[in-house]
Amino acid sequence: GSAAFYINGWLYKAFLDEHLSTIDPDNILHENLWMCLTSVELTAQARLLSIIHYAINLPMRWLSGNTHHLASYDWSVLSMSRAIDCVKRALIQIEEDGSKLLDEDFMMNIFSDLNLQPLDDFMAEMFLSEAAVALNIQSTKRAKKTNVYRPTKADASYVRTELFRPTKVVHLQTTPMMWDLAVTAATLLLKEFRDPNKLTSDHLSSECG
Repeated sequence: GSAAFYINGWLYKAFLDEHLSTIDPDNILHENLWMCLTSVELTAQARLLSIIHYAINLPMRWLSGNTHHLASYDWSVLSMSRAIDCVKRALIQIEEDGSKLLDEDFMMNIFSDLNLQPLDDFMAEMFLSEAAVALNIQSTKRAKKTNVYRPTKADASYVRTELFRPTKVVHLQTTPMMWDLAVTAATLLLKEFRDPNKLTSDHLSSECG
């Protein structure tokens, strides 16, 4: 939901603006939601979580669901530990330099060391199809004409652009606070990874997994 909030926030705010402009606007739920949607801090958090989702979560999910098709690449269930190591190495670099989170080439190639062509193909095509359908993105012009949504490649490309190279003011405003957020997120995730009470630590080569 973070990507939908980040990209479509303007649409939600427009809806609430209309309702809060009625003769009887006294609706505490609408007012509180409007304040959340206009918060730069929450928009920054949505941007952070969206980047992590597309750069880490979706590739890991793809690997989990396609491991049985990758035997020809010397890949098996046990190989998933290598993917976790890739994530850990990336998080260490982000913890040292928060600007890495906004480095599109770095984030979208976290798993490149695995040398899995099908995964590379998935990463290259991801924003040309899946993202648009999942986000149900609306352009201003289309929203005015019809409520029926038809995803396009341009929409999906726009998602990636706004995450790493934003053009909208509401998204640009989040950039100054993204570095600190990135460092905090990386630190917390690494703490979770290394926690001996969590299963993930059993799969880290640095923890003898």
